[in-house]
Amino acid sequence: MSAEYTPAVVAEIETRVRRDLNRWGLDEDTSIELLNLSENATFGLSDLKGRELVLRVHRVGYSSAEEIRAELDWIDALRANQVVATAVPLAGVDGERW
Repeated sequence: MSAEYTPAVVAEIETRVRRDLNRWGLDEDTSIELLNLSENATFGLSDLKGRELVLRVHRVGYSSAEEIRAELDWIDALRANQVVATAVPLAGVDGERW
């Protein structure tokens, strides 16, 4: 784990993920599992309806909103052109994907 991801920082990120579950239409009983720490913190989310999602939380200051949107557009293009099978980016209930 890098110095940026101290146990306190990871706990704060997990708290924020739990607080914002409704952003993706998930309820408070959704299980949250830390999967990986690198440039991003990656979590597995499983809800009572059987949905399993992967949530990637970018490091503060690592990527701009424009860069994140460009990456999501790139993923869309890869999927549309059947270049590689990737996960489908999930928009929040407000329609935003980042």
